[in-house]
Amino acid sequence: MILFVNTDMNSIYTMLGKYIYLRYKVIDGTPVYMAKINKQYILFANVGQTKVEIARVISNIINDLYISAIIVTGNEASLNPNYAKVGDLAINTSMIEYDVDYTAAGFEKGYIPDLNREIFYSNRKLINYAVKAARINEYDSKYGRVISGDSFISDSYKAEVLGNEFKAQFVDNESAILGELAFIYKIPIISIKGISNYADDNALKIYKENRDILYNELTKYGYTITKPDGAFYLFVKALDSDAVRFSELAKKYELLLVPSDSFGYPGYIRIAYCVSKKQIINSLPAFKKLIEEYKELV
Repeated sequence: MILFVNTDMNSIYTMLGKYIYLRYKVIDGTPVYMAKINKQYILFANVGQTKVEIARVISNIINDLYISAIIVTGNEASLNPNYAKVGDLAINTSMIEYDVDYTAAGFEKGYIPDLNREIFYSNRKLINYAVKAARINEYDSKYGRVISGDSFISDSYKAEVLGNEFKAQFVDNESAILGELAFIYKIPIISIKGISNYADDNALKIYKENRDILYNELTKYGYTITKPDGAFYLFVKALDSDAVRFSELAKKYELLLVPSDSFGYPGYIRIAYCVSKKQIINSLPAFKKLIEEYKELV
């Protein structure tokens, strides 16, 4: 089975929203969802945020289920705005853990002595499939190396240094550790992500602008929202007493919302704003139609 992995449950629900999933299994506390797409069984899993957590979750899934390929999805940042822009699709051909440092032992930065390598490569066949799919769907796609680490990069100088040091075009938190695990377990892998921001001094500013647009417009329409100081999510009070039922109705307007009961906010839905500003703006009419329908019902 092919395993789609993401560090954000919101994105998992978004992918599942396109299909009818057959069942799910909890493996060491991690829900793993199964769907059948074009006669192929597909698994979806939220793998966590840190390297240790990701390694534990993926190892448990691989040891419990037969995995034929791993596809890493989600968002990442561009290290070079002149090459890859927000909204582009990044097809990551290779991966390096930029914060692995054995230089004191005489190794290059990023080199993992136990595995005798620094670079983990996406599978060539999967890359070809991704390129073909991007072309068919007319996505603006870019190709290159992604570097991964536990830190969020929002510094232009650091982004330039890392990009030059590792000859990389993109940065995220988890692709390289997943590449490492795929290498260990001998499973083909590819990382395909959307560019959500630039790893520069404006990275946090972009997310703040997205948050403010969503918050201001949705409250204007009549939604009740818990405004965060940080993070990348808004918790919006569901217009129905049942957040799951509300999320199902929202699909009518092509809004894929995540019930927040499991995040400690029963009766709310969670909206991620770590996407392009264009996506945020384009979603506003749908939110307006949704609340207008509810007002008519009551």
